[in-house]
Amino acid sequence: MTIPDEEMGEYKLRFVKDANGDGFSGRAFSKADKGEILRADSLEELRAKLANYVGRVHPNYFGWDGAMKRFSTLFPDGFQSDYYCKKERNYKLVARDHLAEHFPPELAMSGNRDTEAALEGYRKTNMLSKFEQMRVQELLRGSNAQAFIAGAADIVLGDLDTGFSRMIAAAKPHDAAKWPVLTYLPFFWSPKTQMFLKPTVTKDFAERVGHRFQYDYEPTPNVVTYRSLLNLASQTAQKTSDLGPRDNIDVQSFIWAVGAYTDADLPD
Repeated sequence: MTIPDEEMGEYKLRFVKDANGDGFSGRAFSKADKGEILRADSLEELRAKLANYVGRVHPNYFGWDGAMKRFSTLFPDGFQSDYYCKKERNYKLVARDHLAEHFPPELAMSGNRDTEAALEGYRKTNMLSKFEQMRVQELLRGSNAQAFIAGAADIVLGDLDTGFSRMIAAAKPHDAAKWPVLTYLPFFWSPKTQMFLKPTVTKDFAERVGHRFQYDYEPTPNVVTYRSLLNLASQTAQKTSDLGPRDNIDVQSFIWAVGAYTDADLPD
């Protein structure tokens, strides 16, 4: 059985089914690194092992232990502390609660789409740049607003392909087809299942913990990158389970704090 090679950055992942049929062997290699042969019972497990190997050899890698240590330095009392909630969670809850009250996904799905309420939801945080906020205002006050909102609703319902297709097509004429713009509304509508993407910090975080998102990321929004982002969020929730993340608001805050905070942000 021939299994196609896969690429992760400068690395190739090569898979071979064992001759006895009991499992799979493979190797991640590059021009400078011959890698090591790894084995697993399933192709999916082997793929995860090889991806982990590639992640660990990245020069920025410090692993999940390093990420936890960094977050604990910034927020010694974790997700439940008043300091963490003040710095990261509370203002995001304002956006979530505004949308839940004034513009819930059920209302958007019914065709009763109050775009001004949606726009106000975008303005409740500073998670978009000023340029992105300008583009969102133009989009949500224009003729493509309904299609954009319908696409966001599709994503929350689990139809990622249709949702992204609709949102991108609606946002492009306004130069608003950017990751933060597209992921904001689904994230705050459904923070337990969807994820917000701030590209530079998230890609840097993926490099540091060895997640394949660092290779799956594309600047142009697409479903493959978003699925990889959801996997990164899920894995981050698992790795930080001792801290008790309540939803992806906590997960996104963890990623942001580890990747973007400096020593000036340390608690007094």
